[in-house]
Amino acid sequence: MHFSRQFFSHRLIWLALLVSLGIGLLFARTIWTMREDSWDYASRTNANLASTLERSIGGTLRSLDESLKGVVAGLERPEVMALPADIRNGVLFDNSLQVPGSGSVLVVDDRGDVVLDSSTLKPRQANFADRDYFLVFAKGSHQGLHVGRPVPSRLTGLYILPVTRAYHRADGSFAGVVVGAIRLSYFDGLFGSLDLGTGSRVDLYRTDGLLISRFPPHQADVNTSIAGTAALARLQADAVGIDAVDAAGTDGTRQLQAWEHVGAYPLIVNVAQSSDTVLAKWHRSAWVLGVFSVLLMAGCVGLAMLFVRELLRRQAVSAECAWPNATARPSWTTCLRW
Repeated sequence: MHFSRQFFSHRLIWLALLVSLGIGLLFARTIWTMREDSWDYASRTNANLASTLERSIGGTLRSLDESLKGVVAGLERPEVMALPADIRNGVLFDNSLQVPGSGSVLVVDDRGDVVLDSSTLKPRQANFADRDYFLVFAKGSHQGLHVGRPVPSRLTGLYILPVTRAYHRADGSFAGVVVGAIRLSYFDGLFGSLDLGTGSRVDLYRTDGLLISRFPPHQADVNTSIAGTAALARLQADAVGIDAVDAAGTDGTRQLQAWEHVGAYPLIVNVAQSSDTVLAKWHRSAWVLGVFSVLLMAGCVGLAMLFVRELLRRQAVSAECAWPNATARPSWTTCLRW
């Protein structure tokens, strides 16, 4: 009889432990599923943000590029260049040049000197023969639109992203460059409208790894390059992508990065959100559910042990009341109480 009571008690405790373990596994599965849902939601959101930024930047570049093409077409038509200065400028620099974030459009000759200016009939004086965009066209090593290196404007002092096209003489020789520009402050305003949380950022790279703009802004980051790194290889591998990577820096945090190539232009926009921000709400929920599950598991085991102890005490008293030895038998009051 004693052995059977112990066997029953042990089985009851083991059952309570199994039930509590099941509760723990159920809560663990729920918490993990919530984490996956949070990560998936952030992945979709960041991918949508990257796509939205791509469309906005791509639209700005397309508008500016179409305007530059119009200027090039006009420069290569003798009848347009023969018009009076005010009419000629009106034909070359029409209203389509009013692109968000863009500055004046300049026409530079084959020596690098400004010969036409969209903002005034008397062009401002500057020479751009040392700029990277002028050199690649002068050497004939580039065709079509060229997205240059961010530089401070020699006319305004503001940091700009030069966007240029070459124009040619009737014999096909190099005649000069049409220079458009997008102010870097335009990208700051565009990226700053996003609320990605602490430790997050938005990058705009050239496809060769040159950093054009970053938000939060840091002037020292402009014109730095990630060429030759695994980060650039990942961005170049797919036109659209998303991945969890170690943050560039010394804090060792991880980031959820979503990137997209900007149309046919040599640019990549990258949205990098800190994993701490992505999982902030999940961490709070996980703590609450974790504490609740531990209390529930402990309560289940504790109640089982209390029940077993109470059952054993009752069985012990019942056995004592049934003893044939009257001198050792408990009082009837004790027996009745139990």
